[in-house]
Amino acid sequence: MGKEKWYIEESALDDYQYVIYLKGIDKSFIVKGCAGSGKTNLALWQTNKIASSNNGSYYFIVFTKALRKFIDDGLQLDEIVIDQSRVLHYHQWKKRSYPKADYIIVDEVQDFGKDEIQRFVNAANKALIFFGDSSQQLYKWLKPTVMTMEEISVFTNLKLSELTFNHRLPKKIARVAQHFNNDDESLVDRCKKRGGNKPYKLIASSWENQMDRITTIIEENEYTDVGILFISGQKVKEAYQYYNRNNFRVEGKYDIQYPDDILFNLNFQSENPKILTFASAKGLQFEAVFIPDCSTKISGDRVKSFYVAMTRTYQDLYFLSYNGFTGLINEVPEQLFEKIDNDYSPSFDDNFDDDIPF
Repeated sequence: MGKEKWYIEESALDDYQYVIYLKGIDKSFIVKGCAGSGKTNLALWQTNKIASSNNGSYYFIVFTKALRKFIDDGLQLDEIVIDQSRVLHYHQWKKRSYPKADYIIVDEVQDFGKDEIQRFVNAANKALIFFGDSSQQLYKWLKPTVMTMEEISVFTNLKLSELTFNHRLPKKIARVAQHFNNDDESLVDRCKKRGGNKPYKLIASSWENQMDRITTIIEENEYTDVGILFISGQKVKEAYQYYNRNNFRVEGKYDIQYPDDILFNLNFQSENPKILTFASAKGLQFEAVFIPDCSTKISGDRVKSFYVAMTRTYQDLYFLSYNGFTGLINEVPEQLFEKIDNDYSPSFDDNFDDDIPF
């Protein structure tokens, strides 16, 4: 299949997306939408309209460095006139002392606390536009004042619109992801992609074998858009170093202890696999997503992080472990997975049955 274009053309917008697209540039509003519903695309569309109008200054602010880089690498299109210096992750905006602009556009707004959202309100001279998803809210343990999208709407007195459909996630993967999302019981119905493969489960003989199996699957299936996602930055570092020692070219991002123990060498225009934490992968998408170390206990906020990780794929999803699978994965019905033994690598033609009734 290869790398899927993530920037949506106007002609490909669904009815709910088109309603957002038609909003005037001087309108303030909030958009909620599930993973894969096109929030970042519409945020870019709105920012591009503002930039094209020459009607005032703007900032497009995102939560993570990785998403900022993903957007930056995707702006190389003739129809995009957004000034890259106006696309910032939050800490860049903070470092500049929260500069004001006529228009403030924010993606992943559910991860910002009440004080931060008030800063956005204060910074917007003409219009304020928020995009987010409460199901992907990962930092409540760190920021007690984070709010749901509905609460943000009340707090800012802005009208809330909703994107209904998920255009990224195949239904067979959504059936598994649904078990990790208590906020949206209609995820499967929202997903428009049919066919494809069930998520794969692979038990390796060791941690190293787990990493090697990922390499083999990538090479045999000729994947060119891969995310290898871990729960922690320390695990990202270990995998990155392992692959470098074994001459398998990867890129990564971790921030264990600033400034001495960090890495950021992502290039989303390259075909090298990207190694990231679950949280850093939010807002991104990949042809194939690998989630190793699935024996790690998943509870509390980690459940949402795990949900974010598995909803990053637009084609194939792999769960790997060398010490059995965590309880939550074992609670998902086995018929929703395709199992892989140590001598087998999947291909795109495996299992096209799409008639499982749940």
